Amino acid sequence: MKKAKSILALLMAFVMLMSFAVTGFAATTAEEKEPNDAKETATAFGFGTEINGVLGEATDKDFYSFTSNAAGLATVTLEHDKIAGVNENLAYFAVVITNAEGKEIASFKSTGADEATTSPSFAIDAAATYYIKVEMGTVHSEALGYSLTASFDKGAYTEKEPNDSPSKATALELSKSGSAKHYYGTISPVAEGAAADVDYYRVAPTAAGVIYLYLYNGSVRGDYKATLYAYKDTDAAALDDMIISEIEINSNEDSKISVAIGVGAKEYMLKVEGVNGTTGGYRTRVFFEAAKDAEQEFNNNTSRADSIAIGEALRGTVSYKNDVDVFKFKAAGSNNGYDISLGSYNAASKAEGTWYISVIDGESNAPVKNADKAEVKAGKATVISTEALTAGRTYYIVIEKGATLNTEIYQLKLSSIVVEDDSDDKDDELSFGDQISVYWGQFWKNFEGWFEQIDIPAIISSIAQSVATVFTLLFSMS
Repeated sequence: MKKAKSILALLMAFVMLMSFAVTGFAATTAEEKEPNDAKETATAFGFGTEINGVLGEATDKDFYSFTSNAAGLATVTLEHDKIAGVNENLAYFAVVITNAEGKEIASFKSTGADEATTSPSFAIDAAATYYIKVEMGTVHSEALGYSLTASFDKGAYTEKEPNDSPSKATALELSKSGSAKHYYGTISPVAEGAAADVDYYRVAPTAAGVIYLYLYNGSVRGDYKATLYAYKDTDAAALDDMIISEIEINSNEDSKISVAIGVGAKEYMLKVEGVNGTTGGYRTRVFFEAAKDAEQEFNNNTSRADSIAIGEALRGTVSYKNDVDVFKFKAAGSNNGYDISLGSYNAASKAEGTWYISVIDGESNAPVKNADKAEVKAGKATVISTEALTAGRTYYIVIEKGATLNTEIYQLKLSSIVVEDDSDDKDDELSFGDQISVYWGQFWKNFEGWFEQIDIPAIISSIAQSVATVFTLLFSMS
């Protein structure tokens, strides 16, 4: 059968050669070189070259290889004549692309009804060799001819394998306004019983700001999830306790975008994985906008709390289902209380949902009066006023999702107010008569010492002498 296959391949080459002679145009084409039924004997070809092959029998396999001189994004296209009477539920061709270690990085099938079928896009590295295996997907009684072409885009942003752990993460450049940087990745199939493939990307803003995660389906749709972690030098399992946000996309969706996430100038980790057994290609990107007024995740407890200054306004998002935002400030002034304003960042927001807000005494770890899980509705800001706080003590503002979940951007503002100290004023507890007695007693105490120092008889004698003198003068004038 291999001999017949070789003869058929030669005939196909002769026909194509004649057609080129007639048209006067010669495309870059090549033929498979037999034997090529194993990776070790694979027919090598380059990008842009159309290579022709034939599957001569149901068990036949053809192997091809190509090597890239630069990192980038690749696809493989299979073309063939339409097969008469095809069953569109069956695959007549099955194509698998692997790396030099034999790890599958992309695959696709053709029903025979379409003249061209293209693989999901997959990332390749510089100076690395990749292998393509073509075989019959369904038993067929006739030899099947086809052609393969590999395309390459060295300007594309791609994952860099291996990147299946945080320590091997691909460095991801942030998208900014007017510069969208899409990263192409592939979730590869693995052997039964092996751990599923995942892709890690290192995200490192150089300033405080806000980021948005984007996730896109590839040409072969599937279910994918992207998760952002507050990364530290640890293993992958420990990251699950540091989730900031996550988004999922299913096979019916083209794309998904996360809520706004406040970040600091530090390192974060993005993990992309297949859901429900999905393998194939996807795209992702991370948009960044510098903003000094944004919270800086990870700030989910008092030890990681963001600082907020008196008179300052900050924006943030309770972005993940278990997310909590914590801010700290130091009280100043013996009679100072604080107005704490919380509401939607966009004043015109019509979003439904609530937040819970609390103020915690950093020394006693107890909630401050009037500020224990107060519920705030999205939209118009709500102001909560605290009692007078202890000067020099640290307090924490805690924001959580309310009874109705709310993941939109909020604005938090802290303002100082003067609180009158009436802790020693007992008048309101006394009757009217008792209050008069208290006032008289206080009055007498103020003048008692003064009366003791007055010489009453001398004053009366002096007044009597003055009166007598006045009367004597009056009578003498008359």
